[in-house]
Amino acid sequence: MTKAIRCAAYVASAGSGLLIVASLFVMASLFNEVNDMYYEVIADVEDFKALANDAWKDMMAVKASRQGPVFSFESIFRHKRQYDAGVTGGTTSQGGGCRKLPEHRRPPHPPSIQNAPNKPVAAPP
Repeated sequence: MTKAIRCAAYVASAGSGLLIVASLFVMASLFNEVNDMYYEVIADVEDFKALANDAWKDMMAVKASRQGPVFSFESIFRHKRQYDAGVTGGTTSQGGGCRKLPEHRRPPHPPSIQNAPNKPVAAPP
């Protein structure tokens, strides 16, 4: 090998080594830039969240002042039924209190199959 080729190989190796080291520094710099941007975005989101929550509280205060209280403590619990008469016809553990209605107050029975008109049954589509 000639001296010129050997010199060119050394220069090429040194140049590629320098470029690799430079690219590592650039990658570290870019990584730091991305991390800084991430933390700035997180801080901006927190500020936005605080502003949005304050605006929502203000809107609800305006709505409450116009309509009165939107939510009341009484609306959490349902009102229980009050029975005037006690349970008759058995014990409460047996499900007592059921009575037969008189004949004139009973609901009509469904038509029986024997009394139903003969209609052909349609096949499903």
